[in-house]
Amino acid sequence: MTQNELETYDAMTADRDRWKARFKKLDKELMCELRDPNGTIWEHAKNLQDQLDELRSRVKKRCNDAVPQWAPELRELLPENTPAHGA
Repeated sequence: MTQNELETYDAMTADRDRWKARFKKLDKELMCELRDPNGTIWEHAKNLQDQLDELRSRVKKRCNDAVPQWAPELRELLPENTPAHGA
């Protein structure tokens, strides 16, 4: 083998070893997340979003029940007429 071929081979081997190490690290992190007894961060985020949606619907119902039909200027302030956070 020529010197150039040896350098190329060494560079490819080093690159392969770096990718192997990255893969092992990602695999280990994934396994730790899957073994978490409290669930993953995605499950927690979904639970929080479900709770928020439930609370919003309860607030909307209470507001609709509390605001008289003859007060259209107040109806404009109800949750269904205001943009949601992040929208």
